[in-house]
Amino acid sequence: MSKKGELTVTGVFSTIGAILISLGVIWFLASNWHQMPSFAKILILVIATSAAYFAGYKLEAEHETISQAMYMLTAILWTLSLFLIAQIFNLTSTFQANSNILLVALIGTATLSYLLRSALTLVVAIFTFEAWVWLQTLSTVMAMEALGFEGAFSLILLNQLAVTGTLFGLALLHRAYKQDFAPIYTWWAAFSIFGLGFWLSNQAAQGFVPGFWQMSMFLLLPRLAVPALLIGAGTYLSLSQKKISKFDAWSGASIWLGYIIAISILPTILGLAPGQYVFRIWDMSPGYIVQWLIFNAIYIALMLTVISFGTREKRTSLVYLALLYFVVYIAARYIGFIADLSGYLAISTMFIIGGIGLIVVAYFLNKFRKHTLAQLR
Repeated sequence: MSKKGELTVTGVFSTIGAILISLGVIWFLASNWHQMPSFAKILILVIATSAAYFAGYKLEAEHETISQAMYMLTAILWTLSLFLIAQIFNLTSTFQANSNILLVALIGTATLSYLLRSALTLVVAIFTFEAWVWLQTLSTVMAMEALGFEGAFSLILLNQLAVTGTLFGLALLHRAYKQDFAPIYTWWAAFSIFGLGFWLSNQAAQGFVPGFWQMSMFLLLPRLAVPALLIGAGTYLSLSQKKISKFDAWSGASIWLGYIIAISILPTILGLAPGQYVFRIWDMSPGYIVQWLIFNAIYIALMLTVISFGTREKRTSLVYLALLYFVVYIAARYIGFIADLSGYLAISTMFIIGGIGLIVVAYFLNKFRKHTLAQLR
């Protein structure tokens, strides 16, 4: 992968090599950790991280892709070093402590990615960002549960909305200024909102939605205000500098806002109370079924929007991502319907319908793929 995030064979091999080196260092330290004195542990970590950075620096002029892989290795070893050094001093005993360490790792990795203009290092930073959000979420949920707050797990939904909005806002801002990282942020924003949308399209997730607005404004406002500001600023700058069409800018923002509006008003309109966690559609109340159908409609609109954007922008990675989630979505709905039915006749009928459906979908997907690839060329 080059600085602009372009995938090459050399980049793939270099990236895999960097990951294998990381695993080798982790394995070596794990097998000898208790036998080494603290000074030796810290020294090994510092030397390994510095060596990876120095190798990337020396190779940058003539071997850019290998240099980028070395910078990615530097970011991984930096994160690993923070955790192992914290473990030496017994600073990793709680979710919150580990979350704080990840935040420090995120700041360092993100800074390094921009200083070096390294796409692979930015990918490590995004992974770290997601991991930090999840650890912080778990820590907060545990604290809220201890205080007897019933809707604590709705914080998972809130934080995923915040992550998606932040990545999308950053994608728009980078696009406005022709920054090389714009495609990376765009892909990860799509990946993130697909994950959120897929989760909300399942029956089991519906019980999390009514507890959303039971959380205090102290939790809600920062997590929604920051992404909203980034999206607003990015949309304005991208449109004013004509770096994106009005349809693409507003459709992306509308999907994100659509999820927030649906999550906000549907439980009130439908009179839903939190806590109904079911896996069979027949066990759901009518209100929950309506909510489930609306989230499925939004998810389908999201897939069509991303496919449309990826086709116009000639971004095959986005188109394939949307198609992958479409296949997973169809498979999940099919399995869900089988689980909802009972009796040999009903299940056998679903298998036959599913088999015919898959053949038909495969036929049209192949035609759609060829048509899309022809347009992308």
